[in-house]
Amino acid sequence: MYCNKCGNEINGSEKFCSKCGNMIENQQVMNNQSTIEVQQYNENSVNNSSSMSDKEAKKITNNMLSGYYLGMMILFDILGTFLISFIITTIGIELIDSGNKELLFGFGSSATVSLVVSIYLLFVPILVAVLVMPKRINKLKDKIPSDKRQCARKKIISILVIIGVIHFIFLMSNIIIAVASIVLYIVASMIVLKQFDK
Repeated sequence: MYCNKCGNEINGSEKFCSKCGNMIENQQVMNNQSTIEVQQYNENSVNNSSSMSDKEAKKITNNMLSGYYLGMMILFDILGTFLISFIITTIGIELIDSGNKELLFGFGSSATVSLVVSIYLLFVPILVAVLVMPKRINKLKDKIPSDKRQCARKKIISILVIIGVIHFIFLMSNIIIAVASIVLYIVASMIVLKQFDK
């Protein structure tokens, strides 16, 4: 027979387990060692999974995602804006030099650059969500125990909302672009959450 607390083998006449001190009289003694091992495994699993507090899970999530996601959005905004401006201006100059005024049609003008950059900025959240976030989300999932994933998910949503507001304010000079940015940002947020839920 075995002690149901520690699994130590005991004989029927003992009142206490010689290994852990558990009282034998008031417990059911198990005859099968595998049952004890399953119990101990389950207790260890519960202890390991709940070793992280909700506060720690939120802190890890915030540290890994908020600055990174915002930083990637800003990086994509700056690089994309620069490249688009450079390309459109260069094409406009080439068209002017070649004398092809039919193709020119405002190419290279600040209005064209502004329009194309605004359209690009609408899609930045989706580009970031698809191109750079999956690897970061996987690293986060490795650090958060499964029983704390819901807590981390709520923190991700709050991070996405804050960055979404910043993105909206950034694009608010054109109300149509700003409203479209909300829709596309929600799509990007759904992509990020879906990656986390996998």
